[in-house]
Amino acid sequence: MAQPRISEPRIKEVIAVIRPEQWQQTIDAVQAMGLPECSHVRVMGRGKQRGLRYMRPVNDSDDGVMQFLPKRMLSWLVPDDMTAGLIRAIVAVNKTEAFGDGKVFVCPVDEVIPSPEEAIAPESALPQPVSA
Repeated sequence: MAQPRISEPRIKEVIAVIRPEQWQQTIDAVQAMGLPECSHVRVMGRGKQRGLRYMRPVNDSDDGVMQFLPKRMLSWLVPDDMTAGLIRAIVAVNKTEAFGDGKVFVCPVDEVIPSPEEAIAPESALPQPVSA
C-alpha cells in the first residue's frame, strides 16, 4: 500500500446547490477570496418543501404543483485549509432563513486524474483484440 505524499495538500470538493438567482453573487464572493475556478450546472431538485404548491384546483389533482424547482449546482476543488472560508462565503450570500436556500456538501478528494491526453496508457498496455 502506497503512503500518501506528505507534501501534497489535502483537497476537498465543495458542492453548493443554491437558488438560481443567487449563483452570480456567489461566484463573485468566492472569486473575491481568490478562488476563480468553478464549475456550475443548472439542476432541478426539491427539498423538505417538496416543490411549490399553488392554489389547488377543486378536483385536487396534481395540477398546480411544481415538484422540482430550478437550482444551480456549483462545485469547487479547494485545499483543505480554504474549505471553511469558502463555506462561510457561500452561506453568507445565500442564507435567507427560508425554505429553498440550498445545501452545501463537502467531499474528500482521494485522487485527481489528469486530463485525457495525459492519462492515456501506452498502446502496449491496452488490451489487444482477439482474433477469431
